[in-house]
Amino acid sequence: MLRKQRTQCGIGSTAANSGAEARNFSRSSDNGPIAKWQAEPQNPNAWFKELVPNFRLLERHELRAHDRGTAFTSVCINTALYLPYLLSRCLAAGVLIKRGAVSHISDAAALFQEHPPATSPASHAAVDKGVRAAASSGGTVPLPQQQRDVSVNGKGSESGRADVVINCTGLGSGKLGGVRDSAVYPARGQIVLVRNEAPFMACTSGTDDGEEEACYVMQRAAGGGTILGGCAQPHNWAADVDPNLAVRIMKRCVELVPELVVGGGGESGADMAARLSVVRHGVGLRPCREGGVRLERELVGVAGTGEGEREEEKGVWVVHNYGHGGFGYQSSYGCAMEVV
Repeated sequence: MLRKQRTQCGIGSTAANSGAEARNFSRSSDNGPIAKWQAEPQNPNAWFKELVPNFRLLERHELRAHDRGTAFTSVCINTALYLPYLLSRCLAAGVLIKRGAVSHISDAAALFQEHPPATSPASHAAVDKGVRAAASSGGTVPLPQQQRDVSVNGKGSESGRADVVINCTGLGSGKLGGVRDSAVYPARGQIVLVRNEAPFMACTSGTDDGEEEACYVMQRAAGGGTILGGCAQPHNWAADVDPNLAVRIMKRCVELVPELVVGGGGESGADMAARLSVVRHGVGLRPCREGGVRLERELVGVAGTGEGEREEEKGVWVVHNYGHGGFGYQSSYGCAMEVV
């Protein structure tokens, strides 16, 4: 996690803010799942207190109707910039991409192509231009045609399949053939993206609106707006926005950080929420797993193999890497290093 944070800081204003104070507010009365989720950032003796800049305890006048709290300098990435940046790094390293649908994890190995067509400098220039365009618009990266139609490059086995498949299918691991992990489940989240800016990022140990509802304010980099959240609803697959929850989210956030609106603090939470400049509402399903992250290798049988085939041809090595819940970005670099 810390390796990733340092890398994000190195991106600077491109994909991560250069360092903003994050304040973590805690109430003694909160003991639900959100309080457990936020326990470590609000811990006066957090394991990372010597690793992040400016770790401190909040002063009494800073507590905003809470019992205690911590603050430290942190970062918040703008995913609309960060993901195209990662894609550009992969393409620059020679990674080739193929999109397709598979019903069994071993089918991914069959997508391997031993001699993909070479890419020209012109195609790399087109990719770079596409990445920049996607970063500015928040859209997808248009790949050259020859790169849309090829698979990940690498050394294949004599069978013509890839030697290793890395399974990062998230919630898909619950139904994907060869995996079918019944421990996988979603934790539904809902946010509101606004244009308003806050003087600091913030989160709390709970709310008065139920154990599954949260309150947090996250400032994205490079004009990416401010994220207001949220909730953590386990085993909820609903993808539609709940308008009543959206109202509660906005009201909670402006009551915690009234500086989000000009002149905020002298009126009701509902009135302040009405003055937020909303960009969009969003819903996401965190890919959680009972027992935590699954990061291990497994020899998975290949569908359709016959008795006459050699033993090594009856399976494909799979490295599983899923179940990260709401901390996929934070843990991605560490888990990737463990995978390889």
